[in-house]
Amino acid sequence: NLGEPVPRIGEMAASPDWKRLVVQIDGAGDGDGDLWMVDVAKGIRSRFTFGPKSVRSPSWTSDGNTVFFSSNRGGQFDIYRKAANGAGTETLVFAGRENTDSINVSPDGRVLLFEHRQGRANDGNIAYVPLGGADPGQQRPFVNTPANEGMPRLSPDGRWVAYVSNESGRAHVYVAPFPGTGRDVKGRKQYRYHDGWSSHASETKFDKLSDFARALPKLRKRVEADLGLRGISRDKVLATAVRLLEITLIRVGNAQYAKANR
Repeated sequence: NLGEPVPRIGEMAASPDWKRLVVQIDGAGDGDGDLWMVDVAKGIRSRFTFGPKSVRSPSWTSDGNTVFFSSNRGGQFDIYRKAANGAGTETLVFAGRENTDSINVSPDGRVLLFEHRQGRANDGNIAYVPLGGADPGQQRPFVNTPANEGMPRLSPDGRWVAYVSNESGRAHVYVAPFPGTGRDVKGRKQYRYHDGWSSHASETKFDKLSDFARALPKLRKRVEADLGLRGISRDKVLATAVRLLEITLIRVGNAQYAKANR
């Protein structure tokens, strides 16, 4: 019972103690759709978000103190949070490169799991964002395949994720360990990828190897010529870098990779 008659009702989420509901109600405010807080026992509702634009995908923290949601206030659907008692203002938590939806907060409140897509109905993938630690706010892939994945939900212990995927041609529910990472014998961080993605990556991994092999003799000839140039020029520096890669078999990395895999 939401009290007086309301326009169209959208997504909703119950508080951990089931005493309150956060409900998306379209057309009840000055935005395209706002969230309202409902006292379940009394059937009384009060406005929780205040436009403009649309708000969707509410998700509670396990302590019932905070509600996360997605809104396109900034142009695309980004993730915001607000105190469940309505105090204070909404705070932007994460703004990625694509629209976010189906937000789920981990039981310990340290991770946001969500679906992201560019807007089309069949290009959804699943990612997560740490809310603390060494790299807070950095999007990390969880399921990223050519199929359409979405609606992720974490288990009560935070160790498993259930999600929907159409990789088989029909929509089915899959379960995968979370976060799907570990350390190898050298202590380097390794990721466990979705079976569909691993299969796709294996099929396309060496697609351009034959083209590279045909170009290699010409590349080596150019490197030899540029290494013989007088002085220090851009071409000679690049040729030196290429030669070092060839004779030492070192990998090209970056500062972030080096920091994460000390």
